[in-house]
Amino acid sequence: MDSTEVNKVMAAFLTAGLVFGFGGVLGSWLVRPAVPEKPAFAIAGPAQPQPAAAPRGPMINALLASADPARGGADAAKLCGFCHSFNKGGATIVGPNLWGVVGTKVGDIPGYDFSSSLKGKGGTWTFAALDSWLKDPKSFASGTKMAFAGIANDRQRADVIDYLRTQSDHPEPLPPAGGGGASAGGAAGGASAFTGLVAHADVKQGQQEAQQDCAMCHSLAKGGPTIVGPDLYDVVDRPIASVAGYEYSSALKDKHGNWTYDTLNSWLTDPAAFAHGTKMTFAGLHGEKQRAALVAYLRTLAAKPAPLQASASPGSASPASSTASGGGGSGPSFAGLVGKADVGQGQQTTQQSCAMCHSLAKGGPTIVGPDLYGVVDRPIASVPGYEYSSALKDKHGNWTYDALNDWLTDPAAYAHGTKMTFAGIHSEKQRAGVVAYLRTLAGKPAPLPGAK
Repeated sequence: MDSTEVNKVMAAFLTAGLVFGFGGVLGSWLVRPAVPEKPAFAIAGPAQPQPAAAPRGPMINALLASADPARGGADAAKLCGFCHSFNKGGATIVGPNLWGVVGTKVGDIPGYDFSSSLKGKGGTWTFAALDSWLKDPKSFASGTKMAFAGIANDRQRADVIDYLRTQSDHPEPLPPAGGGGASAGGAAGGASAFTGLVAHADVKQGQQEAQQDCAMCHSLAKGGPTIVGPDLYDVVDRPIASVAGYEYSSALKDKHGNWTYDTLNSWLTDPAAFAHGTKMTFAGLHGEKQRAALVAYLRTLAAKPAPLQASASPGSASPASSTASGGGGSGPSFAGLVGKADVGQGQQTTQQSCAMCHSLAKGGPTIVGPDLYGVVDRPIASVPGYEYSSALKDKHGNWTYDALNDWLTDPAAYAHGTKMTFAGIHSEKQRAGVVAYLRTLAGKPAPLPGAK
């Protein structure tokens, strides 16, 4: 074949490629997937009360104890500096000047016109309030003018808050790391939300976590030897860095107080962030329920386990319930959020996050994962013909609202070894929207708490 013929063949391939590509673009312009304004199935039942956010005070207090204001200043400049100034007497840019913001009244900086949602909040910018605001501004004050999506990372928020604390003539003192009390509960006058999770955690699961994540480096027996790290027997509520004969890092030696439930939670979340310079190379446990189960097991390793105080009810800390209705806890539940969720928004999130790998139609085919029609309240790992991972096969019970919440938060944490590579949905309201939409995908949708 001479060069002319080769050129003709190559030109034909190039032309076909251009036509194919242009056809796809043109098609996407002409045919767009329509998302109905109203869901195909209405969620029955009375409106559920909007659950209050879990108390964040003890967690942010523990994180602030090891926060880095210099790092927070760099993050604040990068994330907030386009809209806010931080210097004393600084100008309003898009948002107000933030000098001295910690401890001031919410929505009350002279010269700036705040949204009515912030004006109506009341109270002051406490560390806990700033933590909730910076995590998700729109959840804290729906209708806020601030378009910032929030700072998902707990450690990063703590650094930014500590930096804002320093931007004052009279910086607010840091709170006690345990939330104001020296007891293992970590909260003066009552148990923290994490303590509530510990109280209702699966101790056997915690034992498995300890054997898997801790036993290679730590003894778990009374009077056990140092392996790589110190013995963990009786660790709950003992002074930090106090095992005789073990050479702790200066980062831990500089910590004060005891290993409360909340300080253990912060430590197990990210040891390097809790104590910069720690010798421990463990990366931390992402799942809060994993951490609670591990701490619940560590608590049993004592002649006299540390008290849980008047531990929070299951509803107040959102542990998983055993039924799709979210259980009978007296506090707010994830099912309550599902009852008030925007189903249309949930459908959009589902199409965006799930539809590439899952069918949503009755009797739909397996794509990458199983069909999701009728998933709410059906037995876990039960779609015929789909080969589930052993991690999910080993789960028991049904896909309750709470089980779906845990799964969608972090699939890998919920079922170690799952085949699903999806990283999870950070926003609880987004997860509730997805579950509310999935609930409609059934001939008879699963009931909600209080529904007749």
